[in-house]
Amino acid sequence: MMLIPDDRKHEEEMILARRGGRAGRSLRNAPRHQGRRQIEISLTISPIRNDAGQLVGASKVARDITPQKRAHRELEEADTRKNEFLALLAHD
Repeated sequence: MMLIPDDRKHEEEMILARRGGRAGRSLRNAPRHQGRRQIEISLTISPIRNDAGQLVGASKVARDITPQKRAHRELEEADTRKNEFLALLAHD
């Protein structure tokens, strides 16, 4: 629960009620050797049920997707700069 922002903690109950799924991406401070930093995560939550089908826990897998998101943003920025350059050329 430490990785889930306070304003999104309610999503876990909804995900578990529908038998699991993704909580989407969240930003949270993660411990680092030299302090803390924000990371982007992809969180998957799966319910753990007993033989009677009652919810007894949850399995959570958090993946750090910060490098992928950073690369995606850089590509979008490069594409925007390219489009602006082409628009400038077409205008002249």
